[in-house]
Amino acid sequence: MSTYKEIKGTTVPDLDSDPTNQLGDIFYNSTSNTLKAFNLGSASWTSSGSMSTARAGGGVARSAPQTASLLFGGYVPPGATAVDNTEEYNGSSWTAGGALPGTARNCAGAGTQTAGLFCGGVGQNNKTYEYDGSSWTAGGDMSNIAHSEGQAAGLQTAAFIHNASYTEEYNGSSWTTGGAPADGKIQGGTSGTQTAGISFGGEPISNVAETYNGTSWTAIASMNNNRQNNAGFGTTSSAVSAGGGPPPSGTNVCEIYNGASWSTTATLNTGRSQMQGSGTSNAGMVAGGWVGSPTNATENFTGPAPATVTIDTD
Repeated sequence: MSTYKEIKGTTVPDLDSDPTNQLGDIFYNSTSNTLKAFNLGSASWTSSGSMSTARAGGGVARSAPQTASLLFGGYVPPGATAVDNTEEYNGSSWTAGGALPGTARNCAGAGTQTAGLFCGGVGQNNKTYEYDGSSWTAGGDMSNIAHSEGQAAGLQTAAFIHNASYTEEYNGSSWTTGGAPADGKIQGGTSGTQTAGISFGGEPISNVAETYNGTSWTAIASMNNNRQNNAGFGTTSSAVSAGGGPPPSGTNVCEIYNGASWSTTATLNTGRSQMQGSGTSNAGMVAGGWVGSPTNATENFTGPAPATVTIDTD
C-alpha cells in the first residue's frame, strides 16, 4: 500500500497549532494529539422571511443572487388558481413587485431582479415577459414550448428553456430553436447559462442529469436520488438540486454537483416540491412550493466552505 509520503512527496507536518491550509492538506496537531485535514465543511439551510403569498408552481429569476431574487406567478387554493403577483427578495424579507400581465402557473423564469424573464405558463402559453425591476412588458413569443415548469435559466438577453422535446433560446427579443434534450423530462431542476446550462431530474421521476452548451445536450453523472419538481440553482460545475418529488409531496433531500459527481448535502428545513430557487452553490435560496398545500416558506442555502476537520483514526 502506498504511503502519504510516496503519494505527496512529503511527510505529514507535525505542528503545535492549526495552520491556514490549502484544500486537501493533512497535518498532525501535537497539542491536541489529533490528525487533521483542511477540507470542505458542512453546508446548511436557514429559514428566512416568508413570502406574502403561499404558492407552488411559480417562476423565478434564476440568475438572481440570494440577496436580490424575484418570484412570480404560481397557484393557490382553491384548486390550482393561478396568480399574477410578483415578489422581490432581499435575502431576508419579501416586498411586492409589479404584477404580471396575466395569471400563470407552472411557469419558468430566468434573469435577475432588475432584468427578469417570464417564460410561459398555464394561462400564458408561449408568452414571454420582461421585468425591469418594477413592471413587466411583452417580449417575443416562444415557438414550440407553451410552458415548462422550472426548466429555464440564463439572462434576460441570453436565456434558454426546455421541455421533453424542445429547447429554445432567447436573445432579448426573440426565440430560436436549440438542441433537443436527450432525456425527455419535464418539471425538473435547471440552472446555469444559455451556453453552459444544466438540467437534472424531472417527470417521469428520474435522477438523470444533462448539460447544455448552447447547441446540444450531453449526459453527465446521475443524481443519487430520483426527483421531479425539484428546485435548481448554480452552475454546470457547482449546482444544487433541492427537494422535489416523488409526488404528491416533496422531500427535504438535497444534492450538490461538483462538475463530476453528485453528493448529498444539507437537508431543507421544510421538505417540498414545486418550489423555485436562485443564487449560487455558495449562497442560494428556495421559496414557495407544495407541502400538501402551497407554502410561503423561504430558506437560504450556505454552501460548504473550507474548514479544518479532524480525521478519525480509530
